[in-house]
Amino acid sequence: PAMAGASRRGPLIAGLVTALDLPAGGATLRAGWCSDLYSQRYDYVPLALADALNLEMSSRAGVPRPVLYFQLYHPGLPFQVVSWIALRPGSERAADPLQSALNVLRDPSGYWRAAGIAVLLLTLTGLALLMAVAPGLPPMAVAAVLASYFCLDSSWVSGFMVLTNETFALPLAAVLLLLARRIFAADEPSWGGLAAAGCVAGVAYLCKLPYVIWTLSFGAALLVRAAMAPRGSRLRWLLGGIAFGAAWLGTFATLTWLLMTPAAVAEMLRLHLGTASHSGYHNTGENTPAKLAVAL
Repeated sequence: PAMAGASRRGPLIAGLVTALDLPAGGATLRAGWCSDLYSQRYDYVPLALADALNLEMSSRAGVPRPVLYFQLYHPGLPFQVVSWIALRPGSERAADPLQSALNVLRDPSGYWRAAGIAVLLLTLTGLALLMAVAPGLPPMAVAAVLASYFCLDSSWVSGFMVLTNETFALPLAAVLLLLARRIFAADEPSWGGLAAAGCVAGVAYLCKLPYVIWTLSFGAALLVRAAMAPRGSRLRWLLGGIAFGAAWLGTFATLTWLLMTPAAVAEMLRLHLGTASHSGYHNTGENTPAKLAVAL
C-alpha cells in the first residue's frame, strides 16, 4: 500500500510542479511569439539564421562554409539543416543567392515563423513518441512524464519557440528509447533495430557533444544484454553491437562529409577527445583525465 501511495503521489507532485511553472512558461512564449526576430535575446536566434544563410550560400553559390569554434564543440548539424530548411519557405527567394540573403535579412519574419513551426513539430513529435515508449501506464503517470519535460523555463523556449540544439533532445531521446525498449525486450537481436539506433545515436552526437552519453549508454546496455543472454545467443548480440557501431560510423561519416570539411572534422574530434583528457571544461586545466563533475 505504501508503494502504491507513493506511485500515485509522484505523478501528482510532478504535475503540480509543472502547473506552477505554467505562468512563467506562458509569459516566456507570449513575449517570444509576439515579438520579431531582431528583438530576441537568445543567442541561438541569430546563430540559426547565420547557419541557414551559410548553408544557402554554400549550396547555391559555392561559397566555402566557415566553421566556428563553438560549432566544433557542439556541431549542431541537425540544427543547421533545419534552420536552412526553414529559410526556404520563409523568405523571398531570388535568382541571385546573395540577393536572397539580403531579402531575409531585411525582413526575417517569414523565416522566424517557419523556424517556430519547425520547433513545434519537433517537440510534438517527441512528446508523441515518448507516450509510445511506455504503453499501459496510468494516464496520470503518462501526464507526469510528459509534464516533467517542461519543469524548466529553458524547455519552454527550446521546445516551443526558439530552434536550438536542445530542441532535438526530446525527439532523439524518444526515438532511441522506443528502439531500445523493443530491442532489449526481445529474445534475439534485431539487426534493423540496432542499425536504426546507431543512426539515431550518431545524429545525437553530431547535435551536441554531451549527447554522446546516449551512444555510450546504449553500448553498455548491449554488453549487459549479451552477458545475460543464453550462451547460444551471446555471439548474435555481440554482432548486433557491431551493426549498431557500423550504423553510427556510417551516419557520422555521411553527415560530416556533407556538412563539414575534413579539416573541421579532424579539429572537432581533437577537441572532443581533448575534453576527456583535461581536468577542466573545453580542454582547460591539467592534462589529466576529466574530473567526474566535468564529465557529468
